[in-house]
Amino acid sequence: MATWLAVYTKRYTMNNIDLLILDGPPAVGKSSLAKAVASDLQRHELQHAIIEMDELAQIYPHSLLGIMYKNLASIWPNYVALGDIKVIIPTYMQRGEREIIMDATPAMRTTICEVVAPASESRQRIALRVQDEAVQQTLTAYVDGYPTNRTSEEHVDFTVLNFDRPIEEVAQEVLKKLGWLTLASS
Repeated sequence: MATWLAVYTKRYTMNNIDLLILDGPPAVGKSSLAKAVASDLQRHELQHAIIEMDELAQIYPHSLLGIMYKNLASIWPNYVALGDIKVIIPTYMQRGEREIIMDATPAMRTTICEVVAPASESRQRIALRVQDEAVQQTLTAYVDGYPTNRTSEEHVDFTVLNFDRPIEEVAQEVLKKLGWLTLASS
């Protein structure tokens, strides 16, 4: 599949997109962090977008990972056409998925931020927000398997802890490490 995506997106490799991938297991707050980062970018009037990978895979009755990447590749040219834009993708990249996402989203600069929280906190968040027991078990298995299935450390640019502090503070840390707001004010 990665070959198909690489061919499909090859003509979109020249662009002004800064891509932030928020990577981590379920229930560490990737989507909440994406929204908090977007809120800061909006306050500074910086063009930005969030692409929720989970939404790209939702096909009743099952989520299909293969279609998720094809959907991502098919919408990417729309973001390229916007010119100078910051794109935020919260997702859980397991081993081997980084290359597929990178093929689908050629960007001027791609940064991978690993978002972490204690596994016990993630399990508690899952129990609070997910009613379906089978889905709870699946998500908890992802949390428990994260140490062995995660993106290789050499592909992670930096890590943030999203636990026991306001999400806005975490967003500020991410933006500081990216330098996106510094670039906007110069």
